Amino acid sequence: MGNRVFILLAIGFLMVFSGFIFHFQGLGEFGPQSSFMHRSPDWVAYGEVISALGVVFISFAVISGR
Repeated sequence: MGNRVFILLAIGFLMVFSGFIFHFQGLGEFGPQSSFMHRSPDWVAYGEVISALGVVFISFAVISGR
């Protein structure tokens, strides 16, 4: 059980982190201006969805680890 919980937590935290990066790059807050993600409303939404799924992974890991 411990390995599965660790893997789910790691995937969840990576998804939340990646989602924040995608979100803020879509807003144009950081990243190269030449990027296709820069100031793209699609990537703002993708980032939010990816972060939310990461939270689901983390929640599932915490619940299944009990």
